[in-house]
Amino acid sequence: MEDIKHPLNRSIAFGGVCFILLFALVLGVATFVNFHMALYGQFEQQLTDILGYVDAHIDHDDLEACVRTGEESDKYRALKAFEDDVYTTHNMHFLYTIIPIHDEQGWGVQNVLTALNPEEYAAGEGELFYLNSLHYDIYTPEQIQKFQRIMDAGVLTFSETPSEYGLDYTAIMPLKNSRGEVFALMCLDKPVEQIRDVLMRDTIIHLLLVAVLGLVVTVIFMFWIRSNVTKPILLLEKSVVEFANVSHDQSDPSKLVYEEPPIDTDNEVEMLSHAVTKMASDLRDYAQNLVDTQGQMVSMQTLVDEMNRLAHHDALTQVKNSTAYAATEQQLNQQIREGAARFALVMTDLNRLKQVNDTYGHEYGDDYLVGFAQLLTGSFPTSTVYRIGGDEFVVVLEGEDYERREDLCNDLRMQIRELTEDESRQPWARISAAVGLATYKESDRSVDDVFKRADVRMYEEKRHQGSGR
Repeated sequence: MEDIKHPLNRSIAFGGVCFILLFALVLGVATFVNFHMALYGQFEQQLTDILGYVDAHIDHDDLEACVRTGEESDKYRALKAFEDDVYTTHNMHFLYTIIPIHDEQGWGVQNVLTALNPEEYAAGEGELFYLNSLHYDIYTPEQIQKFQRIMDAGVLTFSETPSEYGLDYTAIMPLKNSRGEVFALMCLDKPVEQIRDVLMRDTIIHLLLVAVLGLVVTVIFMFWIRSNVTKPILLLEKSVVEFANVSHDQSDPSKLVYEEPPIDTDNEVEMLSHAVTKMASDLRDYAQNLVDTQGQMVSMQTLVDEMNRLAHHDALTQVKNSTAYAATEQQLNQQIREGAARFALVMTDLNRLKQVNDTYGHEYGDDYLVGFAQLLTGSFPTSTVYRIGGDEFVVVLEGEDYERREDLCNDLRMQIRELTEDESRQPWARISAAVGLATYKESDRSVDDVFKRADVRMYEEKRHQGSGR
């Protein structure tokens, strides 16, 4: 078979990863926007509730009178104590009431009431924020002008407010006297970092969940694709290539036998397999008609080639036989003598074949052998498998399989272990075997040296398994 430049498994995996990344990006942006709106809505509601709660305890006319006269009333002092408690309890950044001003010193704010906690009182901040104290360095002129516009509009407003203490999300509630006139702004600050921390945390959690879910879906999809598409296609390709090899220069239509692969997927791939089988059958019939019409006879060379093929294949398992292995051994020995050898041998021996034959009959023993042969040919797709004894098989690894020999052998052992431990399978389908790998070295004088090392390693594994022949 030719090397596949862009295998379906790899292409599908790449596409799946790209889809997950794109999906995560789109969902991440949508999640961020939704969380942003929801969180800010949540915080706005929280700030509104607190301001409403405080506003319900304010005598607006009394508070306006305190601002106008500069004298603290009993209600003012009670309100200040109440706001101090609310501010401390709800862990806000700032709770304050101000009036934007513009005089000869510039833009500033006139403090009406600023809530403080015990630590701030201890630090002396109570001496800075008293009734009608003026402050010109807390806010920029643009910010104070925005306060003035909100005061003129007379509606509850939310705004991000930078100050010397950091960036806050501020709820600004105009305070009105009994005449409906706005005389001050009550403000409640919450650090924007708190909102952003929650936003980033929830967004990251959702992205991780999407990534994990996407990965699981991709793995499941890849497994399904391998079982229902790529593996059946490889089996179909193998059968077609073998048919093409048999058909090449074949003059006897009766020898154009296409071995339909064992595909049972109930999808388009199985339909394609049946179509190829039908096409091969029609091709053979067409060729036979041509031969019959033209009176052509099967050439002796074709007959010899077919006899040679049959002589070199095991009738039961359809892999090469010991005769073919002997011929291959001669070729490899010639390569060794020429210094051009580069190969490895995999020696395998089935366990429990006698037990299957004695317990269930030779028919199931044959199924046991055929199943193992198919496992070997599937595990080493570019190498040749030989049955050299009743339950002994050897694989000559060259080319790509040679480069991947360790990984392929480990994969084979893993498949054997899974089949052996799968109690849901019939006893003759629970394949158990020992595997030995040996690679040709320059010190080896013949293929037999490599074979013996592989055989020893195979028996070491068999002893480790606790199985006899």
